[in-house]
Amino acid sequence: MKFNTFRNIVSMVLFLGLGGTCYGCYAWWQRGLTVEQAELQQRQRERVEQDARQAAQQQLAAQSAAATAAAAVADERARATTPGAYWLTARGLRPVDTDALTALGQPVVDKIKDAARGKPWKINVYADDGVRFNRVKLDLDRDEKDDESWTIFADGRIERKVSTRDNGTMDGAFRLEQSGWVDMRSPPADTATAATATTAATPATATQAAARLVDTDMFDLLRRLAVQDKVKDATRGKAYKINLYSDDGVRFNRAKVDLNRNDKWDESWTFKSGTDIERQVAPADDERYTEVSQFIDGAWVKKP
Repeated sequence: MKFNTFRNIVSMVLFLGLGGTCYGCYAWWQRGLTVEQAELQQRQRERVEQDARQAAQQQLAAQSAAATAAAAVADERARATTPGAYWLTARGLRPVDTDALTALGQPVVDKIKDAARGKPWKINVYADDGVRFNRVKLDLDRDEKDDESWTIFADGRIERKVSTRDNGTMDGAFRLEQSGWVDMRSPPADTATAATATTAATPATATQAAARLVDTDMFDLLRRLAVQDKVKDATRGKAYKINLYSDDGVRFNRAKVDLNRNDKWDESWTFKSGTDIERQVAPADDERYTEVSQFIDGAWVKKP
């Protein structure tokens, strides 16, 4: 009897111990399964959120690309339909440029003669097809010789040919961009550094290749005028004003240019030793010189 009781007690203890162990193992396994499921759900949530972010970014990029394309189309349409108004926002325009571009906004006729009546320059505008203005001619000093010939293309682009010698022969060419007039003969940007290393032109030789009438006049004045402390308004009667200065009484070594005679100097020239000619420009017509160029091989090369 006592033996059976003892055996039952031992069996019960073993059974309870085994049951406790099994329950502990089950509970441990259940906790691990719960943690794994929670981690899986977290990864799924993160994946869904990441996919949503990527979709939103792709949608935003598509919308931005569409907006950019639409803006480009609208820009091209505005340039083609109203080139005068479109290019009036370009930088560095001369007063004569503003007058010419404004004239392009007038009702189309075969010819507008002297669109700037009463001003130092004369502007004629032409519509060869009677549909749109496609040509402009400028006589900057009203000497009955065309100094500039503009072409307005069907897409609104504008190119300007210039007679640097005021003889009707167009030997300079520019195109209009939002940054201003760009010399079509200028070297590409990657060769600009190499160009600055070449020898600068002398005033005498520069006269032959100067891109603007004001450049031609400047070099001509340097060549023929007697040196004095100051020459005031050496281009009296023209659209622009040039003052020359000699600081040492030996040669002219400075000049100032007022391109539109508004009593604000647009350019400050320095004739350094030898053949070094430097020009500082105030593109906003506010006498703040933020651009510097050097005259090299008959053209202005902007310094970095």
